[in-house]
Amino acid sequence: MHLSSMIDAELELRHRRRTGKHLRAPKDWKLWCRTLFPKYFTSPFALRHIELWEWAETMTLGNTVEAFLAFWARGGAKSTNAEAIVTKVGADERRKYVLYVSSTQEKADTHVASIAGMIESKTFGSYYNKMSMRARGKFGNVKGWRREHLQSANGFAVDAFGLDSGLRGVKIDEQRPDLIVLDDVDEKFESPKVTLKKMQVISDTVLSSGSMNCAVLFIQNMISADSVASRLLDMRADFLRRRIVSGPFPAIDNFEYELQGNLFVITAGTPTWEGQNIEGCQTLIDRIGISAFRRESQHEVDLSGGIWDGVEWQHVAYGDLPKFKRIVCWLDPAVTDKPESASQGISIGGLDHEDNLIGLYFWEGIMSPEKVLEQGIYKAWEWGCEHIGIETNQGGDTWKSVYNLAAEKVTEKIKKEWITANPDRPNDPPVSLPKYTDAKAGAGDGPKIERNGQLLTEYERGKVKHMLGTHQVIEKALRRFPNPPLDVADSWWWVWQDLIGNAKKKAGAWGKGLL
Repeated sequence: MHLSSMIDAELELRHRRRTGKHLRAPKDWKLWCRTLFPKYFTSPFALRHIELWEWAETMTLGNTVEAFLAFWARGGAKSTNAEAIVTKVGADERRKYVLYVSSTQEKADTHVASIAGMIESKTFGSYYNKMSMRARGKFGNVKGWRREHLQSANGFAVDAFGLDSGLRGVKIDEQRPDLIVLDDVDEKFESPKVTLKKMQVISDTVLSSGSMNCAVLFIQNMISADSVASRLLDMRADFLRRRIVSGPFPAIDNFEYELQGNLFVITAGTPTWEGQNIEGCQTLIDRIGISAFRRESQHEVDLSGGIWDGVEWQHVAYGDLPKFKRIVCWLDPAVTDKPESASQGISIGGLDHEDNLIGLYFWEGIMSPEKVLEQGIYKAWEWGCEHIGIETNQGGDTWKSVYNLAAEKVTEKIKKEWITANPDRPNDPPVSLPKYTDAKAGAGDGPKIERNGQLLTEYERGKVKHMLGTHQVIEKALRRFPNPPLDVADSWWWVWQDLIGNAKKKAGAWGKGLL
């Protein structure tokens, strides 16, 4: 800006103050933030902040925008930016009614109280006098200005909603929310069952309450591997799939630390935002601990504090695979595909000629038993497995019938694929699927923790590798053990038991420190 323009702007401001006219807020959102809320916005904006604000600036009254999902670190100014955006779209009259959602009513109320503080500030009132005034009824009574509800004289309203409470009437004069902010919806140490129930409330109650053109902002750090945020990120959640994804962004790239005396000290890394520098991160570590920092600020959500935390995974690329003596597939299935049912797991592994176990394929999720078997059989056929095994502690002999039905569908699929790839050879190819086998975990196999320990010993001996591809599935499962779901870890134990454990049993290796 030229000096003459700056002088003209200053003279205009003085004139407006002297004559009582309201000031004109800057059109540029960066200047707007620093002019109206200088105490909140003291550091330069990171690229992720810019992307969020540019998304918010595309909102106009009545238009539709894609959801914005921000997976940012703790301390990364998530809520500050979200609350300021709510305030700005209300001031610009680009949105009329905002529903601000958090895990608890108390948290949601706190966010709305922060928005109220922004609106009530003297500086904001100088630019947006009408919005800074509380809405009043016909007889002068205040319509709404409580901890959980704001209603300004310009018609803008904000409601707080905690996922732990019932959703009260979310309509103001027949206006449905046209902006929903989901901020801090995850809590630490929630069970998968609680998370699934929370997701149902978000999908069926919160999101369905929005208007046809409702914009959605989801902003959260990655508290756990099975949180709402994690399920949205890897698309296990079936809502908010038309979206812009921001992150996950850690607080520090290339983060390294070491224990010096009694303190965990940052020794290397580059902050991803100037407002959260090394000194600030170190202060946070000193306060909340290194494990919490790695989980909440670095998104290392696979940390369990369990027996697998010290294991260094060994990987091998597909092109470097050795020849195998045996390859087998094992499933640990559930009996239903309901969300609250057990997860299911598939593992395929091979034993090479040096008796190393190599994991070739891993899968876990919730699917019908028939579909899981179809997937397992097809993958086992692709890898040339000698058999496909099923842990039958649930369902018993029924699994043989389910296997036969699934095998018929897989056979038809393979034949169709062959005909498509070979149109000049009409004869169906012979299809040889892996044989069916099953087993039940008995008293001799030990409880899950003991079985998991048998696997761990093999890893510590350097006898297990994972082929790059689906390796993260098993590595996440082992890291979180004994936290559920345990199914893919169980199916992997059965592969180990089939290829290595049974042979060691027969050789009398149990109890001799050879496992």
